[in-house]
Amino acid sequence: MKKLTHEIKNEPTQAPLKHSRLGIAAFIISLVGWVPLALYLFDSLGWLRPSREIYDVPGLISDFQRSRFLLGISFLVSPTCGLGGTVLGIAGVFFKKNRKKTFMTLGLVFNVALITTLVAYLISILR
Repeated sequence: MKKLTHEIKNEPTQAPLKHSRLGIAAFIISLVGWVPLALYLFDSLGWLRPSREIYDVPGLISDFQRSRFLLGISFLVSPTCGLGGTVLGIAGVFFKKNRKKTFMTLGLVFNVALITTLVAYLISILR
């Protein structure tokens, strides 16, 4: 008769890789940075304008004032988020070797695209 022998190998089981917290933070910050810029774009295209009946109300903020306010907010919040998210994305790529790199890469790409868009917009304004 044959003996049934089972050899148990003591191989360490590898835990599944987790997403990097720095990468998730960079991704969320990139989304937050795009919001004011998108609001300014929608306002400049006229998609945020109220109906004509509201314009008769005294003390209402004019279109020019709202547009300047959104421009100011977008140029304060967006670059700050873009730079901060880029730093977090780069830190995540270089310092978190044993983590998934999906959100790090997405956050880094979106933040660099945000900064590039802002620089291109400023160049087009200053020409």
